[in-house]
Amino acid sequence: MPVHEIRYRAYEGQLTPGPLRLLSIPKYSLMSIFNKWIATSVFGVGVITMLILSAYLFLSNSAYLATFPMVSGLVENLPELKPRALFEHFYRVQYFICLIPLLLAAPKLISRELQHNGLPLLFSRPLSRTGYIIGKLATLAVFISFLTWVQAIVLFIVMIAFYPGDHEFIQNFFSDSLPMLVGVLFVGGMITTVLSLIGLMASAFSKNFRFCALILLVLIVGSEAFSGLLALMLKHDHLWFGVNTLFWQLAVLVFGTDETGIPVPTIIFGMTMWTLIPIAFLYWRLKPVEVFKE
Repeated sequence: MPVHEIRYRAYEGQLTPGPLRLLSIPKYSLMSIFNKWIATSVFGVGVITMLILSAYLFLSNSAYLATFPMVSGLVENLPELKPRALFEHFYRVQYFICLIPLLLAAPKLISRELQHNGLPLLFSRPLSRTGYIIGKLATLAVFISFLTWVQAIVLFIVMIAFYPGDHEFIQNFFSDSLPMLVGVLFVGGMITTVLSLIGLMASAFSKNFRFCALILLVLIVGSEAFSGLLALMLKHDHLWFGVNTLFWQLAVLVFGTDETGIPVPTIIFGMTMWTLIPIAFLYWRLKPVEVFKE
């Protein structure tokens, strides 16, 4: 006789510490992702921007290379990028690179467990919705963190190594450069958090991971198109809710490289919206599954 209802006995064994239980979810999720060569190769592509900017810092500040006539002309013709502008350009490029692992990894994180009815088994263990969401979020955060603020810290160290002693970066290190590092970490942290939440929300939309990937594209690309259409209809130049535009304007605001084209309260509202909506959707979608005890 076929069984149409599946119930799981609640776990009653010895509990491991809470932090270790949370680490089990990203551990196995990352193992399944890194099992694919294309996901691993993304990490190699993701360091190209950092390597190019590090080479630029070395070439533009090397007194030794300036002694060679063939190289000195090239060095003198290099455009000057101040540290704040350099980090802004870095994050602009890395944002689009982050979309590659996001599209590869995010759609399958929750959709596969919805497809195979794995959530009842997960929630029969001592695991809450909050712990499950944090674990899945940490999986995506590992990818995006490596491509954003981790590499930004490496660039900051490269600046310390290559800038001469009379450069403003070194002379104003404690008054300006260290506070700039806080801004660098903040922008990288926002990109990591918001993109991870959007990717996780898209993964929970359906049991079909291909449809989830399409939803992710719609959320990221469609938000830009919708904002542009809204601005055209309202005859307003500000693109308020596009993910790319909000990150770009946030970087401009934090690094002070230009005047923001969007009011600061709108940037704050947009970032808050893209943070709270995915969290609310995930808590609604991942409703605890009933378990019983005999």
